Amino acid sequence: MNFFDLLRKLVFSKKANAEDLDYEGLQAFVPYMLNRWISFYDKPQAILVNETFNKFAGLFDDKNEQYKLYHHLLPTCKYKKISYVKKKKEKEEKEDTNVPILARNQMISQREVSIYLDFIKTLPN
Repeated sequence: MNFFDLLRKLVFSKKANAEDLDYEGLQAFVPYMLNRWISFYDKPQAILVNETFNKFAGLFDDKNEQYKLYHHLLPTCKYKKISYVKKKKEKEEKEDTNVPILARNQMISQREVSIYLDFIKTLPN
């Protein structure tokens, strides 16, 4: 049983009673990741996670007890795809074509040449 099987079992298809997890289930059950995924799923779910699980899940020493807490308090939900917000990549500035030539002529690295050019740009006229 991997993390997503456990997630499916907790959130989408619940049984009446929560049975104990086996060894693989205990390894797959990571409360932080579960909280993170649930907070992505729905805004009311995020509030539930912040107000209950983040505060009270640390009281349990046993992962089976934490799992049972999640099982009893999480409502059953319909499956929906999560749309992640990806970070936009910044366009790299066009490299100066003279940097490799200057680096070769001065026998220094291109990084050093770039640092020197940036320093020269910051100097007042």
